[in-house]
Amino acid sequence: MGVGGLFGAESYASGYPEPQDLLLETTYQMETDGSFAADADGDFVDLESALLVSWENVHIVEVFAPVPED
Repeated sequence: MGVGGLFGAESYASGYPEPQDLLLETTYQMETDGSFAADADGDFVDLESALLVSWENVHIVEVFAPVPED
């Protein structure tokens, strides 16, 4: 299962020696191909929740820089 979200000002990544966890402040619906789902306006589909991920459950992480709005 894929998970997509925003790591922003309200997010958190733990550091050594704490257990490795990642808190995404906002999560978005994902398609089966790993892309972000979009609504009719082309915006990401917000699942209206935060997500706490334990690194022991992570297989791969992909990070993207935000795209500036015009």
